[in-house]
This record gives sequence, structure tokens and C-alpha cells, in this order.
Amino acid sequence: CQHCYTHFETENGVSRHLAQKHSCREKEAQRLAAVSRNLFDAHAHIEQTRRISPDREEIPYDYDMMPLDAEMDTDINYHLLAMPDVPPPPPPEYATQDEDGNDRYVEDYDGVAGMPMSDVVQPTRFEFLARNIPLDNSSFGPFVDEKEWDLAKWIMKSLGKGTTDELLKTDFVREREPSFHNARKLYQIIDSLPDSTAWKCDFIKVEGDVMNLNGTPMTEMYLLWRHNAIEIIQELIGNPTFHNDIAYFPELVVGQTEAGENGIEMLCADGFSRIVFPILATYVADYPKQCLVTCCKSFRCPKCVVPQAELASKKKYLLREPDKTLELLRQNAEPFRINAPAAFITQGLQPMYPPFWVDLPHCNIFAAITPDLLHQLHKGVFKDHLVSWCLMTASGGELDARFKCVPAFTGLRQFKKGITSVTQWTGKEHKQMQRVFVALVSGCILAWLLRITRALVDFIFYARFQSHTTDSLHTMQAALNLFHADMDKVVENGICKDMELPKFASLVHYCEAIMALGTVDSFNTEWSEQQHIETKEGFRASNRRNPFAQITIRLTRRDKMHLFESYVSWKKKTAQRAEIMYLDDENEDDNNRDEDEDDEKEFMKDRENDNTPFSSAPMGGQSYYLLAKHCPYPHKLIHDIIIDHKAPLLLTALEDFLRTRNANYQTPLDVHTLAVYKGMTIRLPKIRQDIC
Repeated sequence: CQHCYTHFETENGVSRHLAQKHSCREKEAQRLAAVSRNLFDAHAHIEQTRRISPDREEIPYDYDMMPLDAEMDTDINYHLLAMPDVPPPPPPEYATQDEDGNDRYVEDYDGVAGMPMSDVVQPTRFEFLARNIPLDNSSFGPFVDEKEWDLAKWIMKSLGKGTTDELLKTDFVREREPSFHNARKLYQIIDSLPDSTAWKCDFIKVEGDVMNLNGTPMTEMYLLWRHNAIEIIQELIGNPTFHNDIAYFPELVVGQTEAGENGIEMLCADGFSRIVFPILATYVADYPKQCLVTCCKSFRCPKCVVPQAELASKKKYLLREPDKTLELLRQNAEPFRINAPAAFITQGLQPMYPPFWVDLPHCNIFAAITPDLLHQLHKGVFKDHLVSWCLMTASGGELDARFKCVPAFTGLRQFKKGITSVTQWTGKEHKQMQRVFVALVSGCILAWLLRITRALVDFIFYARFQSHTTDSLHTMQAALNLFHADMDKVVENGICKDMELPKFASLVHYCEAIMALGTVDSFNTEWSEQQHIETKEGFRASNRRNPFAQITIRLTRRDKMHLFESYVSWKKKTAQRAEIMYLDDENEDDNNRDEDEDDEKEFMKDRENDNTPFSSAPMGGQSYYLLAKHCPYPHKLIHDIIIDHKAPLLLTALEDFLRTRNANYQTPLDVHTLAVYKGMTIRLPKIRQDIC
């Protein structure tokens, strides 16, 4: 595309892109209008460049006189035509309709943001690896073949050094002659894989408040193991796996200071180099770390200036402002100052100057603080408070007895011993309890507490949505208002001494955060908590002497394996895409088709006419199904199926199914046989992480 520089395999792909992206279609219309002034009338030009197949209905025109799914004739070399020096008109605001029919106004950004620095397409990192590390039948990088690579992955994930040596010494493995005969050789091969982002070690000297014999503050040295944030961004934005998931051009009106102000050149996933401006947009952390980075005291809201005595209030207070907060922190840090500023005390700030974000460009650390589903809702509001309130008001053992009576159901956990006996809680247990909690407490707690329970559980479920609409946000806010209406009764009835807790104060910011940053599940601390597991495993695998260096070595090997695994997956998809395009070219030559498919998505879309409900193999975002390799009942009479499985309408449904597939179908009889499986798994595509 000449306007957003998105790369497509075929010109038909460019045409489809222009039909779907309004901004590029507008610019293409302006370009064609300018070209047509030197050739012929604009209307005649569009009529001639439009290509409509005979069996295709007329396509309605948009207001710009371009067909909504126009496909430009590629026989004309527009680059050789004279372009008049006429400045393009300012980009208008235009309305687009979403799937629900609601108008959504988008204003294009008329600037150079996101444009490549040059027209030169450079090889991405994976393309560079493909030249140096081929993956074929003769070699698989440093491994003999893919089977040996799978064995190495399993060993690195599941075994330690000692057990690895024992496994590789067995006759079963030695007879297959792998390229590594012990753990040391395997680690050397893993170390030879392409490097990911390197670890860096910094020595930090911290002064304490205790004086030594010389009268100077005592100090202590700490080691900080870290990654370079710019290098991580560079690796992510240059990963070809994310090529179709990165938007380079803004439609509306982070790292180091210099990079955020002046930008840094990075090779992107499409092969073009761009100036990237990394900024700190979100900060995902639990409550203690939120207070630490926002320089506020505990039991205060890190986002707004609500007083501690009104943390549970439904009123919305002013959000903290970075400039004013920095000024208060600076004034309090002035030498020889005795008393802190009054606003410093009322806003609950703590003396930390300068904070790490003081020089970060375009950074509002208070707006960057994200909701925390795990600690604020699942563990905090639900488990620590709501469940405790219900246990206090319900009769002894009643709630446990009800949880024990929940019938078995696929995907639903059974608490066979109740919930009071569970000592180790995780987010999974909280989510399983929430699925049946309102129904179980009904009838054993007070009516007003049941309303609170329903309101909070509704709020939690809406907060977990992966896609939101205006209606869902309004319903979510209504559930919060219902909770606030009966909240005081918890204290009045002596169930809880105080409701002024930061967890309840955070609830008022959820809807605003979703509208500003996106759905909350994208910022859940469950993702970061899972990273602790690999660190703990590295510590257990170490010899406890200088463990941090050993942990980083283990994590480095994991990163290298993950990078190589991503490269292998990308290579397979590239080969699959090339095979699909080859098959499409053959079909086009045989059938004289007017269109060709330029990627896996178009390939699957054109094959939906085979009337199979799902693809049997996972490709892209398609749904697919999984069946057992061997059918347990391969030849079972339809008559027996109807009786054994209590399916009296099977013949009728089978006739309807065959009629939709083939008009000349053979009428099935009850003496015919079918293959019967005990179960089938259907994988559905993930819901997009966006806001409608």
C-alpha cells in the first residue's frame, strides 16, 4: 500500500486492504482523481478501472464515488503518470458503522507518524535466521531433526542436570544416537542458539538511616538483574509473528528519556525501519508497588486524592496530576525544610524525590496505574471480604454443605470438602467459586447481603469481559451503584468494622480505566505472577551458591529456546502459506478464476463452500475440532444409535444435514452404519481484545 506502507503478497491483497481501510481508500481516491484530470473524466476513469465479474451484483458506491470493495485495475502503471502539484484537502471526519449499526467517528492523522524511513525492505530477524539456520530434512539448526529438538525442549522443561544425564545414559536413548550424550553437551547446544535480550547486572549502593562509627550513614550493596527495556521493545516490534497485529498509523487524537523524546530507529515486523517513540503507557503492579511508584502512602488511592476516611465513598475525586505532585515532592525534599507542605500531607504523599518517572516524556504515572483483577477483585473484594461476610452471617457449616452438594458438571470444580478447609487459594479457585456463589448463598444470608453479593459478583464478571460495549460498561457501573447503596449496612450490622479500604476505592476507577486503556484482563497481574514460577524453578535447580547468576543462566537458555521455537513456528507457517499460494495458482490456471488467495485467511474463506462446519486443522484464528485418533465404534447401526443413545430424531436430522450438502443425496436408512465417537473438542477463536 502506497499510503500506509503495509506489505502484501499480491496486488489483490492491496485492493482488499483499500476496500477495508477508510484512510487509505480516501487517499487512493484523491490520488486517482488527480491522475484522472490528466487523462479523462473522473467518472469515466472509475468506471473503466472498476472490475466486476458477470455473475456479480452491482456494488453500491460510497460518497467518494469509489466502490465499497473496489479492486483497482493493475494494468495501468500509475507511477508513470504525471501528478499535478495540488495540495490534498484536509482529512475529513467520516462516520463508519460497526457491526451493531452504531456510528463511530474517526479522524485520520494527517502526518508522517508510522511511515517508514525509506522504501528499502530489510530482512527481519527470522528471515535472517532462515538464511543461516535452515530447517529441512537434512538439518534442523544445531539439532539433527525436529524430533531431537522436541526431546531437547522436554528435557529443558522437565528435568534437571542429574536426571538428564541418567536419561541420556539409558540404552533406549543411546541407540538413537542424539547429538548430545550428556547434560553438559545439551546445554552447550542450547547456548549456541540465537541470543534473545541479554541480562544486565547493576550494583546499587543504598544508604541507610543508621550511622557507623565514623558518623556517616551505613551503606549496603545490592545486585539488580534486569533487561534493557528498549531492547525488549525492539525485539517485540521486529518479531514477524506480530506482523498482522501491529498498527503503525494512529487514527486519533516506554523506556528511556532520550528515546521517548527523539525516538530510536527500529526494524519492524514488516521489514521497514521506523522511528519508534517508547513511552510508559501502563504500569501493571499490585497495590504495594502502586503506592511505591506513585509516591503515596499505604491506605491511600494511587490514582486520585480521595481522603483516607472516604475510601469507600462512591464520589469521584480529582485525579492526581504529575506536575503538581512533582512540585509537592520537590518542596518537601528542599534542604533545611522542617514541615511538609499542607497539600503534601492531605494528599497522602511520602518523601520520594525524584521518582523514576520524573524525566519520562508524555508520562502520567497515575493514569498508567491499571486495575488488578487478581489482588483487588478475586483475592481482595471477593475472597477476603465478601466470602467472609457470608460465612459470618450463614448458619454454621451451611455454606460448606451447599458447596459439597453441587453436582458434577464439565468444567466446574467441585469443593467436596467445602471451602473453609481450603488453605492454599489461587485465582482459579476464586473464579470457580464465583460461578455458583450467588445461587448457593441464596436463602442462607440476609436479603441486603444477597443484593451486595449479586452486585459484586456481577461487577467482577463484567470486569473480566474481553470486549466491552457502552451498555456493558453502564451495567457494570449499575452493579457498583447497587453495592454502594447497601454498603453501609455491613458496618451497621457489625459484620465489618471499617469499609474504608483501598480495594473498595479502586472499584470506582474500573470503567474509566477500561475506556482509556482497554479491557482489564490485558493488565491482570496473574500474567506477571506466572513469571515467578520460572525464577523459583531456577532457584531450586541451583546449588544455592551464588544462585542469582545460575537463575539468569537458566532463564537465558529458556529465552533462547523460546526464540528458536518462535522461529520454527514462523518457518512452518511461511512454508504452509507458500504451499497454499502454490495450490491457489494451480487452481487459477485450471479454472480461469479471476481472483487468487494471498494468505491463509483467504484460503480458508474461499473453502467455506465445502460446507464443513469447522476446519479440522488450526489455521490462523479459525475454529477447529479434535477427535480421537481411533474411533471406538467405527461401524454402528443407525438403529442401534437411536436406541442406545436415545436419539429418536437422528434420521430426520441426518436427512436435513445431507439435503443442505447435496440435493441428490441418498436417503439414509436405519440399517446404515455410522462412526460414533465418545467425545469431540471444539476450539473456538479467541475474542478480540478491543472496545466496541
